[in-house]
Amino acid sequence: MPESLRSMSLSALFAGLPAILPEQDIEVTGLSLDSRQVRRGDIFLACRGASVDGLDFAVAAIAAGAVAIVCDIA
Repeated sequence: MPESLRSMSLSALFAGLPAILPEQDIEVTGLSLDSRQVRRGDIFLACRGASVDGLDFAVAAIAAGAVAIVCDIA
C-alpha cells in the first residue's frame, strides 16, 4: 500500500465536509463496509441496503475498534 494511504487523520479526511468530529484528532488506518471485519482504527461505512441498514451494525463496529461511523442521515 502506498505510504500516503497507510493512515490519515480524521480531520484531514473530512476537511471541508459537513461532519461531526471529536475535539481530539484521531488517526484512521482503514475503511470497512462489514462490521465483522472492522479493525481498530477503521472507519465503518454504514450503507443502507435493500434489506439491511448498515447503521444496525454501528455498535458492533465501535466495539470492534471503529473510530468513526459514516452514514447518510436523509
